This record gives sequence, C-alpha cells and structure tokens, in this order.
Amino acid sequence: MWVSGLVKDEPVRARSRGWLTGILTRDSAGNRLLGATYSRDAAGRITSIDEDGTANDWTYTYDRFGRVATAIRANNPAYSETFIYADNDNLISRSRLAGSFVYPSAGSSRPHAPTSLNGVAFSYDPNGNMINDGSRQLNYDLANRVASVTANGSTTSFAYGPDGARAKKIGSNGTTLYYSADVEFDMAANAFTRYPHMDIKLVGNNVYFLHRDHLSSVRFVTNMAGQIVESTDYAAYGETTNKAMTTQKNYIGERFDPETGLMYLNARYMDPRFGRFISPDDWDPTKEGVGTNRYAYASNDPVNKSDPNGHMGNGSWNTGFQPPSIEDTLNDIQTALDIGGMAPVVGAPIDAVNAAVSLARGDLVGAGLSLFGAVPGPGDYATAAKLAKRAEDGISVERKVAREMWGVACSLAPETPVVTKFGLVPISEIKVGDFVLARNEGSGKENFQRVLKTYENVDPDTTILTVTKKKNGTDVTETILSDGRHPFFVDGVGFVRARSLSVGQLLVVSGGKTARISAHKYLSSKPLHAFNLEIEKDHTFFAGKTALWVHNGNCYDNAQDFEKSIQGYSTGERVARIKDTLKDVASKNGWQKDAKISKVNGRDVYKDKKKEYWSIDTEKGRFEKADKRGKHLGEFDIDGNQTGKPDTKGRHDLKI
Repeated sequence: MWVSGLVKDEPVRARSRGWLTGILTRDSAGNRLLGATYSRDAAGRITSIDEDGTANDWTYTYDRFGRVATAIRANNPAYSETFIYADNDNLISRSRLAGSFVYPSAGSSRPHAPTSLNGVAFSYDPNGNMINDGSRQLNYDLANRVASVTANGSTTSFAYGPDGARAKKIGSNGTTLYYSADVEFDMAANAFTRYPHMDIKLVGNNVYFLHRDHLSSVRFVTNMAGQIVESTDYAAYGETTNKAMTTQKNYIGERFDPETGLMYLNARYMDPRFGRFISPDDWDPTKEGVGTNRYAYASNDPVNKSDPNGHMGNGSWNTGFQPPSIEDTLNDIQTALDIGGMAPVVGAPIDAVNAAVSLARGDLVGAGLSLFGAVPGPGDYATAAKLAKRAEDGISVERKVAREMWGVACSLAPETPVVTKFGLVPISEIKVGDFVLARNEGSGKENFQRVLKTYENVDPDTTILTVTKKKNGTDVTETILSDGRHPFFVDGVGFVRARSLSVGQLLVVSGGKTARISAHKYLSSKPLHAFNLEIEKDHTFFAGKTALWVHNGNCYDNAQDFEKSIQGYSTGERVARIKDTLKDVASKNGWQKDAKISKVNGRDVYKDKKKEYWSIDTEKGRFEKADKRGKHLGEFDIDGNQTGKPDTKGRHDLKI
C-alpha cells in the first residue's frame, strides 16, 4: 500500500491463516527504509518482532491464560519487563514498576481496583473511578468522564459534547478543540490538525504520512519528501519510547495526553504506565468481550489485542491490522473537497489536502501544483473562528461530510465470524469464491452460496449490538460491532438497520430460531473499519457465533443517499456499483431482465408486470422508463420518484 508517493508500506501475510508476518517499507527508488518481521506461535500470538536497522527487536512469552508474561527488548532493555497476574486477571506486578499492586480482599466491592502500589495508596470515588494515585488527582463529571487531572502542580480539564465524545481540552499548553475524532484545533497555535485518511496527517498546510504496525500504532512519520521526521516504539502497554513524539494519535491510533500520562480511548481513559483503565467498564460484565475484570486492558495481552473504544475489556484480536487502502478513499476525499471549496468539516484550504491526495497517488507534479496554491485566506480563518465559537459553546460539531468522504456502506467489524462451508471464519478473511450459509427471504430455505465480492470500508458510525441466546438452558451472549446501516432480520418484522434496532427485539438466527437483543448502543460519530460481502443468489448470510441473519445489501437510506455514495469513483467502479444496486431494486420489484432488448440497446433493461421497461442509466444511477413500444416515459430514482420528464424527441426511446 502506498502511504505517499515516495514511501510504500507492504504488509506480508501467511498464506495459510492470513496472519501478518511482516511489514516492509521502501521509498520510491526501492530502497528499504524499514522492515519488521513477526514470528508467531501456533495460536497466532506474536512471539518476536525483528525490526532491521533499529533497536526495536522484541521477544514475548505468555502465561497459561494467554496473558503477556515477558516483553524483552533485546538491543535496548530499558523497556523490557516481566508481568505477574492473579487468576482473576489482576496485574500483580510489572518489573519496571517498583513494588507490587495490592488489591482488596476477596468479596470486596471492587476486587479488581488496586488500593496501592509499593506503599503508595490509591483512592476511588463511589463509582469506582480512580481519584488519586499518589501523583495525580482526578475529578469526574456526572457521566463518569474525566473532567480534570492535576499533576505536578498543573491542571488539565476536559469537556465533552452531547454525543459523549471529547470536545475540548484545556491545559498548560493551551486549549484544543475537537470537532470530530479526526479534526482538532490548537487555539494557541491557531492551527488545525486533520486526519482526512487514517494514514494522512495535516498540520496547517504541512502534510505528513503515518506508518503503522500490526496494532495500527504509528511507528514513524514521513513528510512530503519521503523523509522520516519522527518515530517511536512502544512498551508492552503502550508507553511511547520517544517522549517528544508530536503525533498524539499514536498508540493503537488513539490519542495520548502527555499532560496527564493517560490514553483517551473514547469510553474511558487508560494508564499505559499501570497497564490498566482508571475507571471500570460500565457495560454488563457478562457481555462477551467485557469480562469480569472491569479494569483490565485487552485481556492482559496488549501485544496482540487492542481496545480503541474502551468497552472491550477482552480486546479485539489483531492478526495484523491492515488499514483501508488510501486509493479506496481518495476519490471520496476529493469529492468532499468540492463541497464549498473547503476541506471536510473545518473549512481548511483545499490545496494542501489535494496535495496529500496527489502524493498518495504518486502524482508529484500534481502535488507541487496544489501546494503552490496552499495559501490560507481570510475566509478560512473566519470559518475556523465560527467553529471554534460553536465548540466553546459546548456544541458538538458532527462529521457533516463523513459520507462524502467515506462513501455509504453497510458492514461488520473485521473479527465478526461468518458461517461458511468450513465453519466460522472472520469476515475480513472471507475471499471471493468462498461459500457461506445464506437464507432465502421468501422460503426460509438455507444453503451455501458463493461469495461474489468482498468490501472493505471505513464507515462513519458504529452500532454496538449485544444478543442473548439460550444454549443448553443457559443464556449465552455475544457482542457484534456493525455500522449503523447493516440490516439484521427482526422476527415478524423483516430486515431492520442496526442503528434502528432496540432492546428486546428478537433477531432470526440460522435454523429459524431467535436471539434477543439485550443491549444496543449507536455511536453516530465513531468510525468503524469494517467489511461486507456480496452473496450470489439470496444476498444474505449469517454473522457472529450466534449466526444472526443479515442482508448483504440495501445499504442506502434513500435515493439521494445512494447517488451521493457513487460520486468520485472511477468510471468502472461507479458503473459496477450502479448496476449492482439497480439490479437489486429490480429484483425486489419483481422485474425480469430482458436479455434480447438489453443486447439491442446496449444497456441493462428490465420488464415489469405491466410490460413496461426500466433501463439503467449508468451515469446518474437512475432508471429510464419506457412503455410497451419503447417510448420514453421519464427518469426515475431508486425510490420510484420521477426525476426527469419524458423525452418527446425520441432520444431516450428503446429499440423494441
């Protein structure tokens, strides 16, 4: 994958299991900048990382519960350490910290919250939030979010928007406003930092490219000349070895606050020095992925797992994160830039962003031309001032052009199992030609059907869905991450988008049985790296260990939504998406394709029950309707709304 026109990251994967076994980074001349090789045990856990040309070689061992036991940095042992855990997943000691953690006795109200370390007492509020660890004092708001942290005589305070996302930070370095997860404004420096793609960082008009490891942690940053401008390694639980690292979205791609020493993981904050969350998970501990230890991070295996949303105590397994290809989203980004002549959300000068896009494509000439025009004008600062005022007033600025940037998709998190001919396989590992279990919506018949296409998306929102199903008389729960659009089949209702589901509804699973929705949370501004499939006949499949019946299409709220989503793609990709979607609409309406008339007219033509014809306009993503004789009756969108008048001059008539 080209991360810029000058530097390329090449992931290497094991053929048999798809595990990441290495990342090779080269410049455009083929010179090797960095190479990392991952060795794994039979369970897929990383046992060593060999990084050539650096002091960042690691070896890891695990205890019988799969928790990291040792992390040894061979050439630079300052961050090497040994870990000891109790059977209940409490971290007893890590060798880089003096002394041991002390925990309440069995049966206490918070058995997983340490009360002291090496004789220094910790204290908590009644909700289990740490308020003092001997070096920091912490305060929380009514929603149990960190409101302020005082350390070394300096206080850093935080404010949050209505959606719960962090909106503002005030500290010794000034005030930072967060308009979304990917846009921030430093008021002291009067500068925006943006992430139009997860591998691109814009600071003012300066463009940087982020190079990541298997956990999506930023390892080094290059500029537009392909030079490494900063780099870092990480200790086992995420401490940066480069304390001067300016890219704050670093470990697992999330924000580190150097003023407090805490990682902001959206729902909660994690202390990488302690290897623990400072607040308990407020989710039900019986949910899959949460676990009974509400303070543990990533099941005590941060080498292979991560918890970027702060709600998965057991972490999400990473066989090796591979972010969405920049090429997959560049057209969408440029489409967003066309809206009002401004960069997404914050009204930044578009030339610097277009330069980044040009570089990412390898177009150095185009990048140079774009940068030549990257001079901010008064309008840019006026826009910034307006947005800053809105954030100061506590108004959360939503990602208004998220769909223009990322496209519209319906998809599931990479680790979501899918029922295949050979058992459960993560959706990210499904290949074209594989057979998955599908179900016919009319007959209810289930059989294995071929996968025609696979999709990888960065969706603008996330739905966290927990279902409960009886198994041998016992309730078994499962949590699935989906974007807000993915359709799940509700018993007695039909397919319903994930964001519109509600607790208590029954979802149909394989075999016609049901699972009850026991928890549902929709995060409108939390992007999701996710995957989807297209199945050959019934366009459905079964997802999760519970085998929930889901649809692989119908991912658009309306015609306008669909037509927005196809903008910016290459001609071939746009035509393919239009044909696929309109074919699905025709099928749902009971129309039949007329092969003869399609061939004569050079376009796909469908006949309805009234013997009227509907031909596909592959430029607009709409239907052209004609009567029995082929006379044009007008243009219609996929919702059936007439969008164009009949052509009385015969230019749009069909040859019958």
